Parts: sequence; structure tokens; C-alpha cells
Amino acid sequence: ARTADLGPLLVGPVAARLVAAQLGRLHVYSAYVPNGKVVGSPAYAMKLQWLARLRALVEDRHGPEDDVAICGDFNVAAEDRDVGRAGFSTGRGPGIGPFPPP
Repeated sequence: ARTADLGPLLVGPVAARLVAAQLGRLHVYSAYVPNGKVVGSPAYAMKLQWLARLRALVEDRHGPEDDVAICGDFNVAAEDRDVGRAGFSTGRGPGIGPFPPP
């Protein structure tokens, strides 16, 4: 397995981590995506920017014929039951859509 150069995703004051490896034909990315807090907040904008950089990195390195797995903690609360604290506002946004796009 080889670790990829992930510099573009590690720039800036973002509490996020990304590890990549290639196992034979399979390219694996494991991400800890920044918490977006509340839709419209600076933290949410930073999260969307980080996800856009992740998408660009994957699209730059891989085509539709590649075997790619993107996994990890995306800090997404799609439903109220996904939030651990009662009364906590999820501030859900529009999401990022298919990843990578079809």
C-alpha cells in the first residue's frame, strides 16, 4: 500500500484528516470531515470547501473505470435520530449530492 500526497486537503485551519492508500486496484480514502455546525455559518462554508477539494482531488486522480472507496466520518446528521444530544439543532443543508458525480 502507498500513501498518496494529500497536501491540498491539509491546508488551512480545518480540523480534518484524510488518509489514502492503494491496495492492488482499489484506491481507498478515509476522511474525517470538518463539522459544519449550522447551515450558513463559517464552519459550514469551510466544510463545503473541504468537500469540494476532496471531490476535485478524487476526480483528478481517478476515472470511472477505477475502483475507489471513500469512507470515514462525514459529520452528517441526515435525520434527528443521527444527533446524539436531544434538543440539538442539526441545521441541515442541501447536501453535496452524488459523490463523485455520475
